[in-house]
Amino acid sequence: ALFLVLGVASMAFGALVGAHLWYRGWTTGLPSPTGTIILFLLAEVVGFQLCLQAIVLDIQATPRERA
Repeated sequence: ALFLVLGVASMAFGALVGAHLWYRGWTTGLPSPTGTIILFLLAEVVGFQLCLQAIVLDIQATPRERA
């Protein structure tokens, strides 16, 4: 549950701030620095990895029938 909560929060943070940077760049015509873009792209990637790990752990914890 912790991986899923942190993953969704990280992805939401990256998406919201990324959208803000995109909007600011669109309205001002000034490009965002590369480091700023990578910082929020990293938040997106880490969030996706945390959500993926939450799914893997959920599947592994599923009880199996013994044959």
